[in-house]
Amino acid sequence: MDLRPFITKPKQIEKAKELVIRGLLNYQPFIFSDDLETGAGYEFMHGEFGGLVYWPAVDKKHLLVPEVKRFFIKEENKGQFTAANARLRVMYDSFVDEICKKVGSVSKTTFADIGCNS
Repeated sequence: MDLRPFITKPKQIEKAKELVIRGLLNYQPFIFSDDLETGAGYEFMHGEFGGLVYWPAVDKKHLLVPEVKRFFIKEENKGQFTAANARLRVMYDSFVDEICKKVGSVSKTTFADIGCNS
């Protein structure tokens, strides 16, 4: 999901970055800003430890921690990373479309995401 239209305050981006560093926000294919994107699409295509986060300006101190460094893609893989996550978003959107066909509008519905990784 491209969240850029919904992000109205810098602190929202800062919170996303904090959660990325903690390893709690990296699996779902989200675009937070032009320089912060997450998603497992690239790893689905190229194998585990390929990277789950595009954030070129990450503080280099975080890259000294192996458990954190493993989240970040190499700059040269950005195009493939973005394309793989775009395909993953299309798949997820189709899931939502199928659910809406079965149950109708979900605009005023709450839900629990069971087995949602982090």
